[in-house]
Amino acid sequence: MEQQQPSIIQCRRLAELDIANWDAVREALRDTEPCEYRQYWLDEPSELFQPATARVGWTCDALIVYAELSDLDIFNPVTTFNEQAFTEGDAFEVFLRPRQQDAYFEIHVTPMNQKFQLRFESGAFFQSLKGRKGEGDPLESCKFYTPVIESQTRIAQERNRWEVVAALPFSFLVERGTAEEGSEWLFSFSRYDHTRGLPAPTLSSTSPHAVCNFHRQEEWGILVFTA
Repeated sequence: MEQQQPSIIQCRRLAELDIANWDAVREALRDTEPCEYRQYWLDEPSELFQPATARVGWTCDALIVYAELSDLDIFNPVTTFNEQAFTEGDAFEVFLRPRQQDAYFEIHVTPMNQKFQLRFESGAFFQSLKGRKGEGDPLESCKFYTPVIESQTRIAQERNRWEVVAALPFSFLVERGTAEEGSEWLFSFSRYDHTRGLPAPTLSSTSPHAVCNFHRQEEWGILVFTA
C-alpha cells in the first residue's frame, strides 16, 4: 500500500455567514476544495464504508467547516453537552492545530447536534494519557466546558445523508495572535459511522493515516488561509 502525502488545502476568506442558513452555507463553500474521506490504512475500503466530504473557509472571527456524510443508519442517542458520544453512535470529528502552537483541539458533532470539545496541551501530552487508564476518565482534564462551538445539523433519512456546519471561533483555537491571510494550520476530519447491531463503527478520515490513529499529526493536512 503506497503512502499518500497529506493534503494542502487553500482555506478561502468568506463574507460573514449565518450558519443557520443552509443555502447560504452551501453557496459560500460551493467552489472550495473538498476534503474526501478514505480508509487509507486499508488496501480496500471496508464493506460498510460510506463516502463523505468536508469543506472549509474562514471569516474574520471563525473557521467554518461544512460536511456532507453518507450514512445508512443515522443515529446517536447522546444529547448531553460534552459527553463522550462517539462510542454510542455517529460522530463527525475535527482536529485543528495552528502551526505556531503546541496545543491542538478535537471537536465532535453528532447528527443530533450534540457537541464534545477537547483541548490537548501537545501531541506528547496526548500520548501520556494512554498511561492513565484505570485512573478515571483520562479526557476529563482536556474537556472545555464552556460551549464555544456553534453548529447546525440536518438529517435526510430518505437520502441516507446528514450534514453538519460548524463555526469554530479563533478566540478559542488560537492562543497567540489571530488567524490571518498566510496563516497555516494542521487539520484533519474524521468520523465514527456506527451501525446498530454491529460491535464496532466504521472509521474514516481525510488524512492519509498509515495506521488507524486519528491523532497522528504527521499525516494531517495543511490549511493555508487565503483572501
